Amino acid sequence: LSLLACRKLVQDEFPPFAQQPVINAFLAADSLLRVHVSTTDAIDTSQLYGAEHATVLLYCEHQPAETLLYAGNGLYEAIAPVKANTSYQVAVSLPGLPNATAGDFVPAAPQITHVSHTSLAGRDEEGWGYSSITLDFNDPPHEKNYYQIVLRQGGSPDEFLDITDTVLLNEGLPLLVFSDTLIENGHYTLTFNYRNNQHIGLQQGSRQLDPVLLELRALSAHYYHYLQRLFLYQQGRYTSDLNGAPPVFNLYSNVENGYGIFAGYAATLSDTLYPEPIQ
Repeated sequence: LSLLACRKLVQDEFPPFAQQPVINAFLAADSLLRVHVSTTDAIDTSQLYGAEHATVLLYCEHQPAETLLYAGNGLYEAIAPVKANTSYQVAVSLPGLPNATAGDFVPAAPQITHVSHTSLAGRDEEGWGYSSITLDFNDPPHEKNYYQIVLRQGGSPDEFLDITDTVLLNEGLPLLVFSDTLIENGHYTLTFNYRNNQHIGLQQGSRQLDPVLLELRALSAHYYHYLQRLFLYQQGRYTSDLNGAPPVFNLYSNVENGYGIFAGYAATLSDTLYPEPIQ
C-alpha cells in the first residue's frame, strides 16, 4: 500500500498594508443622509472599526452644504433631507490618510400608473403555487434610466421565480434591477413571478397570502452597477467551483482615493396589495 500526496506552501505572512479611507452611503430622496466612514486594513484583521475622527463635508450641486455630525460607530449624519433631482458630493479627511471624495446624482421618483396582483400565476415542480405582480410605470424619454423593484411583506424574504419579462431577461441576472435599454414610448408594463407566504385560510382548503407593498426605485447609474456587482460578488464568495477556484468579482466603487459606494435613489410606494386566497 502506498500513499501519494502533494504539498503546496500557503503564504500566511503578508506585507504591511497601506490604509485607505472607505466611504459608504446611500442617498435616499426625502430621507436624512448617513455616511459610514472606516479604513481598509490587512487581510488577517479580525474586526474593522468605524472612524471616529473624520471630517465629513457635504456639497450640494458643488456648493458647500454642511459638515456632517458624528453619531457613533463610524456614522456621520446630515441635518437637511436629501432632495431628488439634485447632485451631491462628499469629501472625507482622516488624519494621516489622503482625502477621499465621491459624488452622485439623486434622480426623480418614478411614476407608477397601475399595479395588479395574480394570486396563482403558476405552480412549481413540487406543485406549490406562486404569485405574480404586474407593474405599469412611466419611463422618462430621451435619458438613460435605471430601476429596482423591492417587495415588502411579512415573513421570510421574497423568492423570485421563472423570470420571463424581456427587460429583466436582458440584464442576465436573477434580480429585479434593470435599465430602460429595451423600453420605448415612455411607458412599460412589467410582470414578475414571486413566492408569497401561504397560510391556511378561513375557508377549508384555501391558502391565505400575505399583503404586499411594492416599492419602485429610480436608481443612479452608480447604484445600478453596485447592485449588479454585489450579486456577482456574493455568488463568487459563497459558490464553490469543483473545476478550480470560484470566479472572483470586486465590489463596485465610485470613491476617489479610497473605496466604497456613494449612490442615490428615489422611491415610490404602491398601495398595499391584498391578494385573493389560493383555492
